[in-house]
Amino acid sequence: MSKTKIRCNTCGKWFQSANAKEVTCPDCLQKARKEKMAAKAAPPSAGKAATATATSAALVDPEAIAKAITVAPAVIARAIIAALLPTA
Repeated sequence: MSKTKIRCNTCGKWFQSANAKEVTCPDCLQKARKEKMAAKAAPPSAGKAATATATSAALVDPEAIAKAITVAPAVIARAIIAALLPTA
């Protein structure tokens, strides 16, 4: 099978490949594999997740949620009634 010249999607460098579906050069593939293995080897940051949870919890207003729960069904019911009633 003949090799064709393909341009890498990541770095833009030209490389030869027998498979036309390969769009990333071997150098970029190797770099991506190393980064992936480093990410797997690194322990997950527990402190970062706890901070994100605390921050998002502070943004939620319990009163707004309660109001939305009580108001939404009434609004939906009015919309359904208005759609079903014949207009004159």
